[in-house]
Amino acid sequence: MIATNKQVKRFGKAVLLLGGLLVAGSGIAAELSVAASNQVSSITPAKTIDELIKAANTGDADAMLGLGAIHYKGIGVVQNNSEAIRWFLQAADLGHSDAMFNLGIIYLQSGGGFQGDIEAVGWYRKAADLGNADAMSNLGLMYEEGRGVAQSYNEAIRWYRKAIELDNAYGMLNLANMYVHGRGIAQNDREAVALYRKAANLGDAGAMQNLGMMYQHGRAVNQSYSEAMNWYIKSAELGEPGAMFNIAIAYANGLGVVTDDKKAVHWLRKAADSGSINAMNILSRIYKEGRGVPQSDIEAEKWLHKAKEAEQKQAALAP
Repeated sequence: MIATNKQVKRFGKAVLLLGGLLVAGSGIAAELSVAASNQVSSITPAKTIDELIKAANTGDADAMLGLGAIHYKGIGVVQNNSEAIRWFLQAADLGHSDAMFNLGIIYLQSGGGFQGDIEAVGWYRKAADLGNADAMSNLGLMYEEGRGVAQSYNEAIRWYRKAIELDNAYGMLNLANMYVHGRGIAQNDREAVALYRKAANLGDAGAMQNLGMMYQHGRAVNQSYSEAMNWYIKSAELGEPGAMFNIAIAYANGLGVVTDDKKAVHWLRKAADSGSINAMNILSRIYKEGRGVPQSDIEAEKWLHKAKEAEQKQAALAP
């Protein structure tokens, strides 16, 4: 199985360099996750490519799905979106909702702008109508952001709730964030915490991170830096860059742990290597100023360049 994982975006990027190393701004700060499934999934058991092709040619939709995923990810073959789409379309024609969902992912990430978003929404809707919970959650996010559809918080909430009925962690995380910010629904930290906890218990790294943020700031829970760190570590172990970033903040500022600049820089590097633009920018600044690390203009420029590249990629995928 090629596992589905998440695309995260960030809210509250208020991060300041102070006399020490770094400190998060106020509010539900540092890095707060919103999740959408953004990578193709396959339920195909391990087989050789020749075996998959043979099965696909007999009408096996799961084999078609597997071939699409293999070409999309470049596993054992040259990465080829056109071949991925060809196989996913064949599986979708046979009613395979995961293939429809995957087509939505490809069109969303195609850089096709509004037209790409419209295509993505169409495929998400087809998959959602067949009961695909990830597609329901992603469709909700499209409505929340107004991508490929008229923006509607009511429709976003409706699709998140449908996904949640199927125990979908992405839907839980995204609805929780709407409660945190009071977007399209009455602001309610208690509801948000309940949803974050439920999604975290299902293994969602973004929910673990955000639950940590609620503990850090004492929102609808007893304030506890140690409990926040507990959730950040669990999230970071699953590869969540925002959690790694928040651990760095904790070590830099002694939030529930002994202040340790070396550990702060270690976690900043892990966060940056995992895609955190905040971490890249801060690494650039601390190397430039020699805060907690040997001063190095070369390292400063390297991380600044990485941050700019990541920002450009992010902007290319923005609505």
